[in-house]
This record gives sequence, C-alpha cells and structure tokens, in this order.
Amino acid sequence: MELKDLLPYGFAIHHAGMAKVDRILVEDLFADRHIQVLVSTSTLAWGVNLPAHTVIIKGTQIYSPEKGRWVELSALDVMQMMGRAGRPQYDTKGEGIMITNHSELQYYLSLMNQQLPIESQFVSKLPDMLNAEVVLGTVQSVKDAVDWLGYTYLYIRMLRSPSLYGVSHDQLKDDPLLQQRRKDIIHTAAIALDKNNLIKYDKKTGQFLSTELGRIASHYYLTNETVSTYNQLLKPTLSEIELFRVFSLSSEFKYIAVREEEKLELLKLLERVPIPIKESIEESSAKVNVLLQAYISQLKLEGFALMSDMVFITQSAGRLIRAIFEIVLHRGWAQLTDKALALCKMVNKRMWQSMCPLRQFVDRKMPIEIIKKIEKKNFPFERLYDLNPHEIGELVRVAKSGKIIHKYVHQFPKLDLSVHVQPITRSTLKVELTIAPDFQWEEKIHGQSEAFWILVEDVDSEVILHHEYFLLKNKFAGDEHVVKFFVPVFEPLPPQYFIRVVSDRWLAAETQLPVSFRHLILPEKYPPPTELLDLQPLPVSALRNPQFETLYSDKFPFFNPIQTQVFNAIYNSDDNVFVGAPTGSGKTICAEFALLRLFSQSPDGRCVFVTPLEALAQQMYIEWQVKFGQQLGKKVVLLTGETATDLKLLAKGNIIISTPEKWDVLSRRWKQRKNVHNINLFVVDELHLIGGDVGGFNISHNQSRIIAMAKPAYQAIVRHSPRKPDILFVPSRKQTRLTAVDILTFSAAEMNTDSESVCAQRKVIWKINVDIVYRSPDVDNDSDDDENEDDVEYWSNNELSDFEPVLIGRPRKSSRGKIHASRGRVGAAQQQRNIKQRFIALLKRFRITEEGLESEGDHGLEIANPDASVDIDELFDELEDLSDSGPELDTVSVMSTPKPRLKYGVESIFDVMEMEDEERNTILSFSEAQMADVARFCNRYPNIELTSEVQDKESISSGREEGWWVVIGDSKNNSLLSIKRLTLQQKAKIKLDFVAPSPGHYNYVIYYMSDAYMGCDQEYKFSIDVKEGESDESDSDSD
Repeated sequence: MELKDLLPYGFAIHHAGMAKVDRILVEDLFADRHIQVLVSTSTLAWGVNLPAHTVIIKGTQIYSPEKGRWVELSALDVMQMMGRAGRPQYDTKGEGIMITNHSELQYYLSLMNQQLPIESQFVSKLPDMLNAEVVLGTVQSVKDAVDWLGYTYLYIRMLRSPSLYGVSHDQLKDDPLLQQRRKDIIHTAAIALDKNNLIKYDKKTGQFLSTELGRIASHYYLTNETVSTYNQLLKPTLSEIELFRVFSLSSEFKYIAVREEEKLELLKLLERVPIPIKESIEESSAKVNVLLQAYISQLKLEGFALMSDMVFITQSAGRLIRAIFEIVLHRGWAQLTDKALALCKMVNKRMWQSMCPLRQFVDRKMPIEIIKKIEKKNFPFERLYDLNPHEIGELVRVAKSGKIIHKYVHQFPKLDLSVHVQPITRSTLKVELTIAPDFQWEEKIHGQSEAFWILVEDVDSEVILHHEYFLLKNKFAGDEHVVKFFVPVFEPLPPQYFIRVVSDRWLAAETQLPVSFRHLILPEKYPPPTELLDLQPLPVSALRNPQFETLYSDKFPFFNPIQTQVFNAIYNSDDNVFVGAPTGSGKTICAEFALLRLFSQSPDGRCVFVTPLEALAQQMYIEWQVKFGQQLGKKVVLLTGETATDLKLLAKGNIIISTPEKWDVLSRRWKQRKNVHNINLFVVDELHLIGGDVGGFNISHNQSRIIAMAKPAYQAIVRHSPRKPDILFVPSRKQTRLTAVDILTFSAAEMNTDSESVCAQRKVIWKINVDIVYRSPDVDNDSDDDENEDDVEYWSNNELSDFEPVLIGRPRKSSRGKIHASRGRVGAAQQQRNIKQRFIALLKRFRITEEGLESEGDHGLEIANPDASVDIDELFDELEDLSDSGPELDTVSVMSTPKPRLKYGVESIFDVMEMEDEERNTILSFSEAQMADVARFCNRYPNIELTSEVQDKESISSGREEGWWVVIGDSKNNSLLSIKRLTLQQKAKIKLDFVAPSPGHYNYVIYYMSDAYMGCDQEYKFSIDVKEGESDESDSDSD
C-alpha cells in the first residue's frame, strides 16, 4: 500500500528509501499527533527526534552484509529506540515492548534493567585511527599518540575496568594513569603500520612520518589488512582478471559467505559475466567478484540476501578501486593505472569499456535502441565527429535521431593537445602542454568542472614519468590552458614519450600525443662552469679615476674575488653581462661598475635600476643618493607609481630606481616617450624574483598548501627550537595573520603560555640587517650585563654612545634622532606594551583624574620608537616604592587635593617645583623635615624633555599631481558603465567603451571630475537608442 492510502486511517511508514518530502511530511504529522501509529526502520531512532508513548521493537535480528549473516541489534540501537518512549516535556511515562527470541531474553532484560556498561571496541581499529591522525598531522610522535589516546573512551574504560582490558592490579598501582600501557598499545599499532609502509616509525626517537600509501589509506578508509593484501598482490603486469581478484580479496568482504541456496544463482551469473573467474564458487572472493561484474552488467538478481550483498559490495567498490588506482599511480605503473582508472569509471557508469561511449548519455534522453544500432554497425566512435546530423541519421537508419546523436557526440569530452619541449639539463626536460577543449559544454551534463589526469609515459608505456590532476572549469571551457611540468630523460635517449590526458569520469574520453625526440638537442654531458681567472684581488685604483676611487677607498682597499673576476667584463666593455653569485657576495658593487662605466663614457647618461621589492628599491635609493648624488653630483630618483610624477622624474634623473610594476607602467607607451628611448643602461637586481607573484614561478593552490604547512611548521619549531626565538616567513600580508592565528592556536592547545612567536611577511627579510642574522643582538631586559664595562660596550655596539650631560632622570633626544637616557637599557617589546597602562595606574594613586591624563600636558606618555626606547619601568618602580614608603604618600595626597591648588593654578608636580617658596609653604603647611621630603621627591621625579627634528627635508618628495576622471553613469539605476583616468595637459581626446544594454531608449550622464580640486566637476547628459540586433538563428536552423 502507498503512504497516501495509510494516512486516512492514522497509520504511516518511514524509511530511508522514501523521498525526502514524504519523510518530512510523516515526521511533522507524527510530531503534531495526527498519526497514531508509525511503522519505521531503526534509522528513525538515530536521525529524527520524534517522541512517542509506546515503542515496539518487532524482531531484534537484522541482516549484516558485512558479516554475511543475521545479527542481534546492538545495545546502542536498542537503548536509542527505547529512549523514544515517554520523553520528558512530551509525556509523563512511556512503554517499551520488545519481541525477540527466548534465548536472547535475558540479555535484553539485563541490558535494560541492570544498565550494563558499553565496552570500547577501539583497540580493533586502533591502527587505522592512528594512521588517520598521523596523516592529519595531529599525532607526530609516540608522546602525541599517548596524549591523544587519553581523550578516548577506551582510556576511560581501561581506568574503570582494568582487568577487562588486560591491566593487572599491580600495573595500575605502579602506573595510575596507564602511561606505559598506552605506550605499549601505540607501539604495537605503529609497528603494524610501519610493516605495511603506512607510516615511517623511528623506534629510537618515537617519531612518526606519514607516507603516500598511508595518506591514500586514510582518505579512502582502507583497513590495515586491506593495505597488506594490496601490497602483496598488486604487480605492474596484472591483467583485468587478476585486478578483479585483488578487489575481491579486500578485508572489507572477509565476512561474506556463500550460502547453499545462492549457489545455483551464482553459477548462472558466473556464465554470464564477461571477465573469467578462476576461483571456485565455494569461495567468498568468487561471490564478491561475480556480484561486482553483475552490477556493472546491470544483471537482475532473484534472492534478497544476494541483492543485499551486492548493495554492500557496490557501496565499497568505488572507494576501494579508486584507492587501488591512486596506489598504482603513485608507484608509476602505467598499464595497471589505465586498467584501474577504467574500472573505476565502469563501476560508476555501470557499463563496460567495450560498449559505445554514448551509453553514458542514456539518462539524458538518449534512446538505448539507437545506441544498440550503433554498436551493431561496428562503426568507430571517433569517426562520428566527422559526420553531420543527416549522415548520422542515415547511419542508424533513423533520420530524426541524427541531430540528437550529433549533439551528444559533440558534448562528449574531447581535448586537443599541443606540446613544446625544452631541455633544461641533459637529464631534465621542460614540457609546456597546451590543452584546448574541443566539445560543447552543457552544465546539466558536465556540471561546473571536468577533471582529467595528465600522464607522461615512457616509450614502452610501462612507467609513468609524471602525473598531474587537471581541472577544467566551466567559465574557462573556451580558453586554451597551458600546463608546465618537468620530466626526466635517460641515457640512451629514447625515441619518444607519450602524453595521455584521460578523463576522470568519462569512459573512452582520452587523448594521446606522442612527443618525438628525433630533433631534440640536449646540452653537453658535462657542461663546464664559468672558467675563473687566476687573479689577485684588484685594488680600488684599478678604476683609474680619482673621483670614482673616493667612493670605495674609505671602505675597502681591494675588491673581493667575485668583483675582480667580473671587473674587466663590466667596467672595460659595453657587452651584456649576466652575474650569478650568492647573497652577500658584492653583486651591488658589480652593478656600480656598470654605472661608473656609463658616467665615464657619457656623463649625462641615464640608467634604470630595477629591483623586485619596494624595500630594496628604497634601500638602494638611500645608499646611492649619498654615493652618486652627493659625491658625484648625479640625480638619483625613485619612481612613485604615479605616471605624471614618474615622467617628470624620468626626465631629470640620471639613475632611475624602480620596481618591475612601476617601470612596466611607465614603459608601455615607449614609442611616444623619448626619455624611455634615451636609456643608456638597464640593470636588473635579484632577477630570479622577477616574473611571479611569490618569485620567479607560480605555485598552484599556494595558499591552501601554506595553511596545511602550519601544523608541521609548529611541530618543527617545538622539536628543534623549543626555548629559542623563531621567525616564520610567509608570502603575503594576508597569510601572515592566518598563519599567526594557527600557530597561536597550536600553542594554546598545548598550554604553552610562555611561548612567543613572530610571523613576518616575506618582504621583511629584505629589511632585516644582515648583522642581525649572523649575530643575534641582546634584546632581553633580563640580560646579565651587570658590570659597567658590559653596559658601555652594549651601548656602543647599538650606536647609543653619544650621550649628552642632562639632569638626572631626564632623558632627551639628540639631533641624530636617537633616544638617550642617564640609566637603563633597551627594554623588551613585551614589557613596553604596558608602560602607559602602568603609568596611568601609578598616577591614579596620586589622585590625578583621567581627564588630566588625556589632556595636552605632561601626563601623557608615548614611546614612539620601540627599537630604541628607554627602560622607564625601573623609574616607575622606584616611584612606586617611594610613594609607598613613609610620609611621601600623604605629601602627594595633599599636593593633589583640588581646593588649595586651584587658587594658585597648580595642576602638576612641575607647577609645585616652579612656585615661590612662600606660596608653596602656604599650600602645604609642612614642617621643615616634611618639606625636605617634598624637595627630595620633586628632584627625583622624572622630568622628560623631548626634542625632534625631521631629517633630510630636501629628500622628501611627496605631493599630489592633479588628475581627471571621465565617468559614464546611469543616475537612475546608480550604476557605472565606463571610467577612464587621464592627465590633462592642454587638450586631450579619449574614447570610452561600454556594453550596450537591451533594446530601448536610455539617458546617461558623463561626469568630468578632478581628484585634486573641489568645485571643478562637470556633468553632461546624453541619450542613446539601442536597436534590436540581427540574429543568426534563422540561418543556423535552415542549415
């Protein structure tokens, strides 16, 4: 009976096979008490919270395909179902009725009445769970695994019932937390995983390392026994028959048995399946094999138990075969990879590879009779691409089906490939593969993306040299895609390689391209390095120009060996030169050789110096402003990014320093800009960093990979440098915050509250002084420099030695912009954060209001330069001690009371210090001893005087160049149609394009706006009439 027939009588049914709309309707009707009796499967007890007065469990045995027999309901299932009866807030009492065998009666009575504890089954699955945690990165050692095991239900039951889990009374007494027992359990599981190559287990250090096989097993839920079976049976030369056998021997099917009543039907199926089975039908593996083939062949079964077994097998088939495919793909077995991937698609599509590929469109109104006719014709599927709809209709002898077949043939995924090969070394080839989709994209069929595997095979198609996952997205389906990768090449040189691009979902969707090496020219077998000349270091006098020699004579008398090698090629010739040398080897001096050569030949010559980072450009500008600007009288300029400003700088500069982006904008219209033509020298620094977002090459999924690296990076920090400072560099500002949050989260999870982490953007590394990298400075307040000599040496090394005589406790700032003090040393950054808060709290004890603290007076305190700040904490501590010792606290209290001081305008301690003696005595009315304490306190109170000066005022080049914007907008809909920026000289003519709307009459406005002046904006209205465009549909239909 149907649900609609039962509802009028107050009855309803509920099971997982119903439509979702029907299930929700039944649940709502039962919750509102419109249904009196609901007949349901056990899944209702877990998935839906539906209370009832009476629960009846009819029969406690269910069929388990995993075990291949009838089993009793688990204790959790029974308790969950009984728990639906008499729920609080819905009913005052409830009834539970169970109908079961008499032999099981005592078990269920004890379960419900005695509340037997549920024991943990975690030990049986511990190796698989441990492998998953190692792959995830949360467990990387035995110690981590022991801590992880402490959070499981198994550990709780081991503490509550130790004898049940093999823990003796003496072991529990010696080890109350079962540390050693947990170590033994983890060690046993790790040994089993290491034996099957799922992890790498170092028994000495206790470290775990995940492997590719372990990752595959974790992602596809493979058991340890299944992986062991695959390791033994998978070989590179397996046939389809043996591949089906390997699948059938998976441990997931070990409990499937062959029943007597099934043998006759299995024998009939054995004769109908296409792949022969070697095993006898008595074996369970033969049953698994034949049921899988019957599922692919879409054969009908008669027995319900056999159908249940098939459902269980097919539910695991896609997962297990996909795991086999990734295992053999990782091992590089080309032929078996092709067979495994084809088997994955056959299980998914329920069709054999030998069938017509158009069968994959059967669900899309493709008549199966037409497909059978094509298969009977024995006509190659590839030749259908060359036929028009009329010819296809004649081929199948159904004229009206020609258009349908033609449409689906051209919607079948097909790719065009072209390749360019470039030898990098004698053993490495760079392959540039161009992929052009050659099919019509239909979102209902292809979805949002189509996945392909790029495989590069050797000449015998036995070894996969490179594999890559390629995802073709809908919005880029009409574009060409370029994939670059590297493959090895061996001696002797093979005649060719094969590149195959195989669809991940579609059978027979494969494109193969041979790559011939017939005309490939490899580099020399042992290319010699650059021959170094046997030269002594050149003196500075080799420049043969006294003015040039003064640039270096005060720094070093000789050039280093690398500079000596390249000196003649750069300074004495005008040839193009490439200099490759490590960081810190003096490459900048080599670039200066080229500059000096230019100025010696052409004093008014111009040079463009391009560096990839803004920090390096700023650094070179400051350095060369002194060296070439002041000493040689050359004009050094730094491009700003504003086109109008940069054109002026380019016109007057001898040395133009820029980043690639700024120079690219400036040089695009090089034909109209004469100053770009007049460049005599072009120097590029850090060439390997130019050309990519994060360097010389782009990494796909860069951000997701860096996020995944956060946990391993934290583990490496804890392992190698647990008590020392660490800097973690990331590629971008946005990634800095993400990585910092992850590191802090991991640290907080381990209750490591004392750790401090610094996460810096990658560009910061170019701003850090090299001296800091090689010699760690003392930045800790807790340093042991107790002697005066150590203090003097410390201040001298930090360029803070030019003290000036000032009053005690009154730090001041010298003309060099450095802060100096009479005592104290540089404070740590974490202590400086709370200086202002401590200062405010201390002044509040002196009864100074918050308004006074926020006023423009001497109360506010700012430490502007945390790299060279004074340790004022010590002064604050002394003040705090002073205020708590003796009558001074009362003294300050009297001084800060509002009534007496308002008359004389006293607002601070400094006003008391500047008062006349008579006025001070009138306000305070102290004895001589108390007044002496006040004087002593005022002398020790910090009176800070701060002076500042802007350095290099002339070098500050800022300001705004006027710019104009032309905008076309629709004021009615508040939408912008087109926008363009222009630099107006005297007269300009520009063109703005925008997409025409749908046919009709439209009113638009042209806005002419200035970004520098107010009140200069102008508006001009205009109208357009959009007409209907001519369509080509009629022509196409007539064709």
